[in-house]
Amino acid sequence: MCCRTVFATVAFVALCSSAQASPLPDDLLVRVIRERVATLSACYELDARTGAARSDKAFVSLSIAETGEVTHAGFETELASAGLRECVRQRVESWIFPQFESGPKEIRYPLVYVAR
Repeated sequence: MCCRTVFATVAFVALCSSAQASPLPDDLLVRVIRERVATLSACYELDARTGAARSDKAFVSLSIAETGEVTHAGFETELASAGLRECVRQRVESWIFPQFESGPKEIRYPLVYVAR
């Protein structure tokens, strides 16, 4: 069985907010995403066990409440495997960001899986 490596790219993160300024800096959001995105490799490994895993990419969008909880995670472009999509969505919705004021934040980032 060949080794599978997952690259979750956070080359850019598009940030949108209902407020002009936010006490939660964008660089902190990117850092939190980078710290947690590696946990998504387990989704790919689970998918690989079913034989469905292959190289894939998608744009993941999430909404973060002022409490730091992810209130919604979805895909602007879909991953091919339904199992992989659901696993990623569930894991992203479990992420917790630092609390902030100024209204909810909307984040969009690319997720790239590469099978080797």
